Amino acid sequence: MGALKRATPADYRLTLIHGYRGGSAIRDMLRDEFSRHPSVIRLESTFNPGQTVFVLREY
Repeated sequence: MGALKRATPADYRLTLIHGYRGGSAIRDMLRDEFSRHPSVIRLESTFNPGQTVFVLREY
């Protein structure tokens, strides 16, 4: 994913908008693929089911 490659030390979080009305395949793929990525500390769900937040570092 280009945004993750371009993230700088000043970036704390990336919010991905994947939608949810057509099913959860894209969300599930993102969470599965990037939950093990060395740059991602954790994934967070939001109140919007069509978003996932990648936490890159703590505040």
